[in-house]
Amino acid sequence: MIRDPKQLAAVHAWQAEWDALHEELDNVPPLADLARELGVAESTIQRAIALRGIYKQASPEKFKGVRTKRERRLARMRALFLY
Repeated sequence: MIRDPKQLAAVHAWQAEWDALHEELDNVPPLADLARELGVAESTIQRAIALRGIYKQASPEKFKGVRTKRERRLARMRALFLY
């Protein structure tokens, strides 16, 4: 049981923030609306979110370095039987 007024005030402040967050989330349009607006599939948006926006191939200038780095990582994983 919370008897300290400061602790009770902290709980009430947290609850107010929680309620405000949920109120804002109710105003966010569905993913399907965003996909339609951008002219892409929902899965494209989901993939971009999951990969934090890094979902395209590296530029030609950087491609060799990225490929080499990936090959080294895969070689390490194969050596450990993880891939």
